[in-house]
Amino acid sequence: MKSVGELMQELGFREDGSDAVKKAFIMNLIRAAQQSDALRGKPVEPIVEEAKPEEARVPEQLSFNLGPVTNEAIHSLESLKRMRARMTRKSG
Repeated sequence: MKSVGELMQELGFREDGSDAVKKAFIMNLIRAAQQSDALRGKPVEPIVEEAKPEEARVPEQLSFNLGPVTNEAIHSLESLKRMRARMTRKSG
C-alpha cells in the first residue's frame, strides 16, 4: 500500500504546498470512501477532527495546469464572447 505522501506526489501536489489544501483533499477522500462503504452496507466510523482555535488564514491562490485542450477551449470561448458583443452592437 502506498503512503499518503506517495499518493500526493503522484497526484501532483507540491511538497511546499498548503497543508490545509492537502488535508482537505485527504478528508474528502476518506468521506467518499465512507459513503461508498455505507452504500455497500458496511459499518462506517465517523471522522472526528481535532478542534483547533481559529487562526488568521491567508487566502491562497491556487493554480492549475489544465493543458492545451483547456487553453484552446478558453480561447474559443473568448472568441465567441467577442463575436456576440459585435452582433449585439450591430443589432442595437
